[in-house]
Amino acid sequence: MAEQSARGASQNAVADKIVTSIRSSFSPAEFTNLFKGQSMAEGWTIGDALAVWYSLGHFALVVAAWSAYNDRTQVFNLTDLCRPRLVKYWNVPPDVLDRLRTVVNETEAAAFASYSRCNKSKDLSLFFSRYVSRILGAPVPFSERDMFEDQLMGIKYLGSDPILCIAVCKLFVGVCVEIKELLG
Repeated sequence: MAEQSARGASQNAVADKIVTSIRSSFSPAEFTNLFKGQSMAEGWTIGDALAVWYSLGHFALVVAAWSAYNDRTQVFNLTDLCRPRLVKYWNVPPDVLDRLRTVVNETEAAAFASYSRCNKSKDLSLFFSRYVSRILGAPVPFSERDMFEDQLMGIKYLGSDPILCIAVCKLFVGVCVEIKELLG
């Protein structure tokens, strides 16, 4: 019984460290810092953008957990332990929380498949161009197509400034590395 209690306390301590890393990196202040001056899609609100931004923070947790564990049960246990803490620490308003849940449910599996296919820097660049576009309100799908094929299909990207996309990628990868180190 004492061993189980110690394991639980240890898991909670690790979860708190993971959440601290994610919430500081994927904070509203960091969003504002990176996205100031960017144009959003018509009708897209800051709340909508923050929901997608927070989904990227959650996605960092998922990617790092799968990278560290490669075990469905452990990954789900960790995300279930961290998700409510993230929402609490981000102090997400109810409308943004609803949007965040919708974004995660609609995109996480496709984003994970797309991210998993990234083998070169140009693949990561395209992945983060898509995520940045989604943050700014352009529902660019996560797919196997390249940007040129998307454009031929009439899919429009927003915020495809390569420096912004690289900055978001760097932030994301840094958080993933930190989480993976915490998971040992």
